Amino acid sequence: MPWEAATLMVGRLGHGTLMNVHAVAGGPGRSAQPAAWADGRDLFTATEESGLWTLCRVDASDGHIVARWEAPQECGHAYWRLGSRSIVPWRGGAVALVGGQPWLANGSGSFRRVETKFDAWQPWLATEGDHLIGVAGHHAARPTVVVQDLATGNEWMPAATPSRTVSGFPVPIDVSVKVDGRSVWARLQEPRTPRADPPPAIVIAHGGPTLSSPRYLDDDWWWLVEEGFAVAIVDYTGSSGHGQSFRDELAGQWGIHDVRDVDEVARHLQHRSLVSAVFIRGVSAGGWTALHSLRRRQTPFAAGTAYAPVTDLDAQERQTPQFERGYVRRLVGQADRSPVNDMRGDMNPVLVIQGAADPVVRAQTTDRYIDKLAAAGVRHRYLRLEGEGHLLRGQSAVNTARQAELDFYLDILNGTI
Repeated sequence: MPWEAATLMVGRLGHGTLMNVHAVAGGPGRSAQPAAWADGRDLFTATEESGLWTLCRVDASDGHIVARWEAPQECGHAYWRLGSRSIVPWRGGAVALVGGQPWLANGSGSFRRVETKFDAWQPWLATEGDHLIGVAGHHAARPTVVVQDLATGNEWMPAATPSRTVSGFPVPIDVSVKVDGRSVWARLQEPRTPRADPPPAIVIAHGGPTLSSPRYLDDDWWWLVEEGFAVAIVDYTGSSGHGQSFRDELAGQWGIHDVRDVDEVARHLQHRSLVSAVFIRGVSAGGWTALHSLRRRQTPFAAGTAYAPVTDLDAQERQTPQFERGYVRRLVGQADRSPVNDMRGDMNPVLVIQGAADPVVRAQTTDRYIDKLAAAGVRHRYLRLEGEGHLLRGQSAVNTARQAELDFYLDILNGTI
């Protein structure tokens, strides 16, 4: 995958062909971020020789680093979608996303954070004159198109853009937990309406798994906060945004390290009396983590929900898009940790929600997993939504899934499952 190894190549276009093509950044075991031209000679990119993606200005003729701008967090992103951009040129310098926030690098070597009310910018940046254009959100705002005048600091949303801010949403709590000597991070979003007692909580294992927890208000889970649940989204081992070694440590250990991390975050929240009963939730790769955790005898989770979960590695390798071919196997190694082949009757209750037209995790594969759950006597519910793909899009399907998920948690809390 591009974050595992990617080489930035430069060539001269002449007579309809590329000539003098050569590497200037990245290479085997290292990756370079998508580049932006500074001028006709130099490029801006981010390389990870230091272990973190770091913004660099590179001489395109021979690849030597002209300048490097250090930052407290990674510059760039795990680019699942080709064409996304975390680095764009501006006035001989560059704007680069660092930890989801825009930073400005100029030719004199200074590097400063751009003042903005949005702290979760997405890797879809562009510049036009003095204007930085992007998609951004914050803890109480869904991602929306934002324009900032970098010369004056004025920031606005285009007139045609509807407001996507929710008023009165509490500021999330950043949580850090030591697991086997290494930090694991989570963001805890407390219920919108304060409570006298600790609320029940949903711990979310994000998808990917090479992604990170969103720092914006996400339609996928905000409704749970409205219903009185706390929500904690975990950056488990293998997540992006925390450096190459943290990202690579999941290789061969998917289904082990990620499960350990979400379990420990749940225990930490309960130990500090921040939450009461805890459930786990995951979509796709996050569903894999949720299913593995629920089958552990010492799991802290009372139950869990898995949307379009990866349950059969062999089937997934056959079905996965070519772009991801081999990715799943590198994450697992030679072990077969497929949930479909490792069923236990004392597994905690699970709700599985699956789109019948899903091209990534096929419904037939999930059907077989459900049959195995039933045969093993595992308490479960299954919602199969016709016409829906890997992520639910139709509002009717979204509403149906949300109601099924809410009913499932309430039934667990009331002891009726």
